[in-house]
Amino acid sequence: MKRKFKIRTLPAAAMLLWLAFAPLAQAYYNPNSGRWLNRDPIAERGGINLSAWVSNNSQTKIDKKGLLASDFSFTSQDLGARAPEGGNLGLTTLIWGPVTSRVAMPKRCCWVVWANGHATADYWWSLNDQDDPYKIRNHELRHVEIGRSHWTSMIGEIGSFTDTCMSKQRANCYDGLVALISNIYFTWAKLDNRLWDCGDYGNEQSCAEIGPLSVELFGTLLPNLQLEKEKCANTQ
Repeated sequence: MKRKFKIRTLPAAAMLLWLAFAPLAQAYYNPNSGRWLNRDPIAERGGINLSAWVSNNSQTKIDKKGLLASDFSFTSQDLGARAPEGGNLGLTTLIWGPVTSRVAMPKRCCWVVWANGHATADYWWSLNDQDDPYKIRNHELRHVEIGRSHWTSMIGEIGSFTDTCMSKQRANCYDGLVALISNIYFTWAKLDNRLWDCGDYGNEQSCAEIGPLSVELFGTLLPNLQLEKEKCANTQ
């Protein structure tokens, strides 16, 4: 006995509607370039990276509509070799932030903290013919990596509470922590950069600044952050 199979098809009008509105309901991913092809629905309000998604943390964050706005970036530029200036054989300029944040309600009964920030580390260096000609450049590169490392650590600290649903009171509390956290990791970067200059060059000024920076960081800023974090965690 033969069985007849019928293939059900959508009406032509329904098919046309699906084709017309499907691009509005999804994002296309290009595996060759490793990025989404669609622009961020909130455009530059979500940060300078228009292809970023959930702060590169898809394991713990969800953003169905592309409305989360936290975004951080760090860039550096080699300004090249030049003659010594002002007694300096090289110099790295670390510009940190500003790191900004705001509290928003992307959906009912869900308040989140969004944070954004950008840092740069531009450096120049002088050739040293008496030793390794690129020794000074490598010294400055170490300053860049110190800045980048602490910037990354700061993002991790802020990312522990951003883009996550919570009460308005708790969100406002965490929002107040962003500036403190930014200040902590900038101070930490300055301390480690002074340690590097002191140890590698024996720079007297850098050596003299280590003590005050250590007291500020470990004696005041970090203890204050711990207290504030406990306060926010207990806020309903």
